Amino acid sequence: MIPAEDYFYDTEFIEDGHRAPIDLISIGAKRGRDGAIYYAVSTEFDMYRAWFKKSPNGEYWLRDNVIKKLPLIMRTPTEVWLDGDGTPMLDTSHPAVKSRHQIRADLTEFFELGIQLKRRLWAWYADYDHVVLSQLWGSMIQLPEGMPMFTHDLKQVVDMAGNPAMPKQAEGAHNALHDAEHLYQMFVHCKNLGLLDKLPTALPMTVKPRPIRDNPQA
Repeated sequence: MIPAEDYFYDTEFIEDGHRAPIDLISIGAKRGRDGAIYYAVSTEFDMYRAWFKKSPNGEYWLRDNVIKKLPLIMRTPTEVWLDGDGTPMLDTSHPAVKSRHQIRADLTEFFELGIQLKRRLWAWYADYDHVVLSQLWGSMIQLPEGMPMFTHDLKQVVDMAGNPAMPKQAEGAHNALHDAEHLYQMFVHCKNLGLLDKLPTALPMTVKPRPIRDNPQA
């Protein structure tokens, strides 16, 4: 039996339906065993697409709820510096601002992929989060050995339990790290309610090593 370890994460991304890729903006993660945290903002997302994207109701939802909370170059303490195309610029001196290549390397270490563990990934409305996370390594089949091919959805657990009240997030909504830490708080709350009593503390190592393929993102 292999120890089961829980990892909690959240992503922010640009999504425009089936004709456009899901573009990672930021990712935050928390490790259940020791409380270690990770946060990164991609240097490679399409800032123009994110800044000018309108929601169906005409609001600039991504701009106001996600982009303005990123490490940006500021003209004044309250005014964002806009580039010639009318978009803000990431503050590349900030330690969280990284290339996708570096984020992938960091997460390989954060998820402890060099250690034999049975990992459980958790997210809230997890479907898109898992796709965005997986695409850091390429396609699903290119995930490294030991990386789960699915993410447990805590929202599904709560829904199947009749939607009991969850702790409210005090601040930082749509900051990926704050959301990941709040996800962990909800997970602990679910455990205290007995919703996760059947989770084993150890699991058989049933994941077979996947073939090594060329990684276009390497």
